[in-house]
Amino acid sequence: MGEESPSRHAGADAGLLTARQAEYLDYGRQIRNGMVHGRTTHVVMPPAMAVPMVTTSFAIVSELCAAPTG
Repeated sequence: MGEESPSRHAGADAGLLTARQAEYLDYGRQIRNGMVHGRTTHVVMPPAMAVPMVTTSFAIVSELCAAPTG
């Protein structure tokens, strides 16, 4: 989506998230911001957009809450 956020990589830089997780969360943030500020005109998020976002959110939460390995 191209919108750069100063905190885009904060979670990855702090070692809390992988770069992939930070990228996916940032992409979701950009979609949400577009809806909130009227740049995206969907009244509701279509399933084609919602499913990958929700799936990614669940994957990240389960990765963060997983028992430590090693």
